[in-house]
Amino acid sequence: MVPSLSAFVVCSLLEKHCPTYVEPSFTATMEDRLDQIARGEKGAERVAYLDEFYAGENGLAERARIIDETVDPDEARQAHLPSLNGAETGIALKVGPWGPYIQNTSDTSKKPVTAQLPAGMASDLSTITPQTLAILLET
Repeated sequence: MVPSLSAFVVCSLLEKHCPTYVEPSFTATMEDRLDQIARGEKGAERVAYLDEFYAGENGLAERARIIDETVDPDEARQAHLPSLNGAETGIALKVGPWGPYIQNTSDTSKKPVTAQLPAGMASDLSTITPQTLAILLET
């Protein structure tokens, strides 16, 4: 299985702004608690656990509110692929409502130049390199 561009965007966002949710120890603990609830063990209250997870002081609802108020939407939709890490190309790969696209970010004094990623390219992440993105912006 190959992760999608959307998966990279979501993982990057979670790693930066909600690191707890992507830590293996968090998911292991959550699995254990959900298993206890599923087995009907004493003290494993479904509603109380879900309330704590979602509405607690550090719950998902609060984290989502903070992210919504503090994270730049442009940052939130940017894909940080391993093949692009460290490449200072001035080109950002983003996922928008109409699919993946690239944007020239090197000249902030002008309106950014954008281009859609060709059909099928997003499903083969090995084709997304700094060189191919630069060529796409030139055409």
